[in-house]
Amino acid sequence: MANLDINRWEHLPGRLGFPIVGDTFKLLEDPISWAGERARSYGEVSKCVIFGQKAVLMIGPHANQFVLKDPSQTFSSVLAYEPFLKDLFPGTLGVKDFEDHARHRRILQSAFHKKCLVGYVELLNELSIEQMKELPVDRSFKSFVRVKDLLLDQACLLFLGQTLNAETRRLGKLFLNLVSASTAVVRLPLGFTTYGRGLKAKE
Repeated sequence: MANLDINRWEHLPGRLGFPIVGDTFKLLEDPISWAGERARSYGEVSKCVIFGQKAVLMIGPHANQFVLKDPSQTFSSVLAYEPFLKDLFPGTLGVKDFEDHARHRRILQSAFHKKCLVGYVELLNELSIEQMKELPVDRSFKSFVRVKDLLLDQACLLFLGQTLNAETRRLGKLFLNLVSASTAVVRLPLGFTTYGRGLKAKE
C-alpha cells in the first residue's frame, strides 16, 4: 500500500468503507481474508482507506515486483509508515527511504552472512531441543502462544546475548507491547491504551 497525497484515484475500483477508519478493522481482524475478498470483488488493484489514509492495495506477483523493486523510487516507506512508527521505532529501516535505507541495510547485512547464519542455526538448534522438553505432553495447550514465547526466548539469546530468565520474559513482553502499539487504532499516550503501553515499553 502506498500513501496518497493526490486525489487522482477516482478511476480505481474499490470501496472506502466507514468514514476515517475505512477498512482498518477488517484488515486487523483478518488481513489475508480481507485482501482476498477485495481481489475477488475489485481485481488486483483497488483503492481503500486504512488508518485514515487513502491507500492503493495491489495484489499478485507483478504488483510485488513493481512495488518492491521500485527502480524509479516512487514508493516511500517514510510517507506510509512514519505516522505509525516514528514514535515507537524512530530511526529504524521502516522509516527510511532510498539511499538512506540502502546504506543502513548494508550495515545490517554483515549480521546475515553465511558464516553468521550457520552459527545462529547451531545455537538455535541447541536451544530448541531444551525448549521442546518444557512443552506439556499430557495435556493440550495453545500452540501459537507457546511457539511465540519460544521464539521470543530465542531472539533474546541470539540478538541480546541474554540467557533465559525472568529478564528475558520481561523483555519479550515489552517487545510485544511495542509491536502491538504500531497497529493501535486509538493512538493516545495513556497508560491504559495499547498505544500508551507501547510507548512505555519503548522507554
